[in-house]
Amino acid sequence: MAGKQQYQGEMVRPVRLDAYSRPAARDYLEIPIKQDILEALEWLSEDEAVFLRLTPEIEEAAGNSFVVLELTLGEESERESYKLKSSDGYSVTLPATWEAHQEEYRGLQNPFYGLENDDQVVVVAFPDEKRIRVYHPEDYRKRTGLDIRAPSLAFLTNGLFNRFADIAGQTPYSGQKWEIVPFDAQHEVFEEEATGRNYRTFLGFRGNLGLFERVEEQDRLPVIRARKIRVRWNPFYEHPKNVMMDGPSMSKPKRKDVESGAFVVYRDYLTRCSRVILPEKGAFIVEAEVKDGSGWIAGGYFGGSIGWDAKYQTEEDDCFRMYVPTPTEFKEGREPENAKDWKTGTTGHQ
Repeated sequence: MAGKQQYQGEMVRPVRLDAYSRPAARDYLEIPIKQDILEALEWLSEDEAVFLRLTPEIEEAAGNSFVVLELTLGEESERESYKLKSSDGYSVTLPATWEAHQEEYRGLQNPFYGLENDDQVVVVAFPDEKRIRVYHPEDYRKRTGLDIRAPSLAFLTNGLFNRFADIAGQTPYSGQKWEIVPFDAQHEVFEEEATGRNYRTFLGFRGNLGLFERVEEQDRLPVIRARKIRVRWNPFYEHPKNVMMDGPSMSKPKRKDVESGAFVVYRDYLTRCSRVILPEKGAFIVEAEVKDGSGWIAGGYFGGSIGWDAKYQTEEDDCFRMYVPTPTEFKEGREPENAKDWKTGTTGHQ
């Protein structure tokens, strides 16, 4: 596949089509559009309705030609424009012409013909160009070499059954087992262990793992239940190289570099430990939401160079365990001197 630069700045969101019915009419399909995409494109308006123009386009990539739907801002009076709906999230109608009445477009197969409720498409935003393109997953694979899918219900509830959710199994890549464990990063056990040190300064110093390691080795780590665990994947992420040393940089993944191309592949709820098999490709942002706030950590697999890398990580047989420090809202009087680093820099400089 092409290198990272070709896809830099694109926002990729695999989604599942939704069905809705009009009175005395057939079922119609809607394409969900994630709010972060609309915000990046500056397409949301509080004062007036927003209309999107849906037009077919032919795209060529890697010697393949295929049909995509392109979305741009439109006008209410235009025939090909559809209102952006905002009931329980945002969506736009998939024109009946493209899913029920037209098998081909300009001599090419129409990939949207015959789609049904819960079928998958890939929504890709190009913020700099103020447009969205919607791909059939197979055409997206032709374009990028990636087989990506929207998370299924099994992945949203997998933690209830104490099994590993195999996210890698939906991709062409090998996978690694992970246990995701949230812990209270402001628990008094860290203050006790930091004897002789300035606790407020120490907790805010991201470069030293000694305190975490000592508490973990003593089996005193304050594991807590998360209200929600969320994993986002950016398959395009490539770790920067150290030009001077002619090898990979040993710095941690930067959240801002991972985030724009990342999409949700897993959710779990009310859990002390989530079990997933993550693809060995790109990078991940793992978030844990708790009562007092949320925390995050980033990990990645960098083409065999430095492999899996997360700041708070241990290895258990064939399974890695990733610990997510939470919360990021500090108790009054307990804020580290450089609290901003702790909030936004649990892995690497921003």
